[in-house]
Amino acid sequence: MPRILVVGRTGQLGTALAEALPATSWPHHVMEAPELDLTDAASIAAAVAATQPELVINAAAYTAVDAAENNIEPVSYTH
Repeated sequence: MPRILVVGRTGQLGTALAEALPATSWPHHVMEAPELDLTDAASIAAAVAATQPELVINAAAYTAVDAAENNIEPVSYTH
């Protein structure tokens, strides 16, 4: 069974996964900000190092549609 890291615990998909995974025998971790900040490479690296996942499910989403349309600046990620 793969070790699973689910990102985005408070969204619809993340919540459903957090509820469903305990009924399986799959080892898993479900994370959300502030314990995992997707805009911070060091935070992502720390979460991956701590959980050692074999599979990552990114259920995080930016759902403020109106704000997304008004804030069109690209996000810059550094490694």
